[in-house]
Amino acid sequence: MADVNAAIDKLMADAIFQAQRMVGLMSLSCPGGEHGLNPSGYDGFATSSNEVGRILVDLRLQLARGGVTNAGPQIDAVESTLEQMIAMVHNGCSGGPSGRDPFHYGDVINIKQRVLGSLDAVKAILEA
Repeated sequence: MADVNAAIDKLMADAIFQAQRMVGLMSLSCPGGEHGLNPSGYDGFATSSNEVGRILVDLRLQLARGGVTNAGPQIDAVESTLEQMIAMVHNGCSGGPSGRDPFHYGDVINIKQRVLGSLDAVKAILEA
């Protein structure tokens, strides 16, 4: 059981770390200004990222104490919020007929997928 708990903790630690990277990649990621501009939707993106981080840290602590009853709904909430975050900055830079994606947009999508993979693995372990 200790190996399972260590695996879950490692997956959660990775999900937290990766989710925190997303905001840094979107900060000042549009062309313009002296050092770049934030994409439209950035404030909501950052707020949602903080919420994701809070939920993941709380969930990691809860799982470390053996509490698994609310894990599924919490993971589902994080997954839903991550999808919403991607939509917030899509075409968030000026240019083109309907905007352009920020620099590192593809990287943020890849990070989101990595976080989702970690969380899906945690769910699978908990349901086994």
